[in-house]
Amino acid sequence: MPKKSHRTAARYAAKSKGKKKEKAPLHQVAAPALEVSAKAKPTPAVSPSEPVARPAIKQAPPKYRYLTSELQRIGIIAGAMFAILIVLYFVLP
Repeated sequence: MPKKSHRTAARYAAKSKGKKKEKAPLHQVAAPALEVSAKAKPTPAVSPSEPVARPAIKQAPPKYRYLTSELQRIGIIAGAMFAILIVLYFVLP
């Protein structure tokens, strides 16, 4: 008798085969190319004196749960290593 995990895997495989994949459109409409002559100067859409209003995007700061404890541990280990090096400098000839 097959194991439970094999049955579950077979069930998921059967479900994924039954799903239809989304097909990409066969043709895409290309934007018409604009020809710019040497004499014509493009005009800016917004004058330079007007500031452009952009929506403010607020991102939540990432939460580092163990940051302080990890920094303390690194500091203690580094301090101990420096102390050992200093002691060895004076002890060894």
